[in-house]
Amino acid sequence: FGFRCGVLAAELDDAKQMYNTYGDIVPPPGGRIHFLPSIVVQQDEDWTAALETVGNRPPASCVQQAEHLYPPSGWGVIHKNFVLLNQPGWSLDQFLVWGKKNWLNGTTARDVFEVGRKYPDLNLKRGMKGTMWICATDKQIFDGSPVQPAVYWYDVVQHWASFYIANVCRDDAWCLLSRESA
Repeated sequence: FGFRCGVLAAELDDAKQMYNTYGDIVPPPGGRIHFLPSIVVQQDEDWTAALETVGNRPPASCVQQAEHLYPPSGWGVIHKNFVLLNQPGWSLDQFLVWGKKNWLNGTTARDVFEVGRKYPDLNLKRGMKGTMWICATDKQIFDGSPVQPAVYWYDVVQHWASFYIANVCRDDAWCLLSRESA
């Protein structure tokens, strides 16, 4: 038996770090959860630059035109721990209530874009085939419809910044919640 190349020790260290970061957060019944620790988010990054790093669609897309809805926050660079929650059938309000019970905060457009930038193959790491959406909680009204900033992947490593029509209740949608890290 014994420790082989420190692999078990490293896995135990990782598990301890995850527990220290997230405590005892568990998904609600029927839900799925995924942790994305220690991501640096540039909350004041230029909108176009943020979109380009995620693989934005052509400049005429609505996400490109909605810059005025998501101005820089003035917060600068923030280190955050993210929690992805998939709970089909839930509304955005239900995700936010669950997050609050677990000491989690809502997320911004730049948060979700940074996750797309850092994890260009997140769908593959999650073992998902087909479409995977990650939605921020910052809902706005654009062209008369409620929208949330989102990043999506389809099968291979392709992903884009987009808007999701306030519909995080689908099977392929994950709500992004956050906690600032120390």
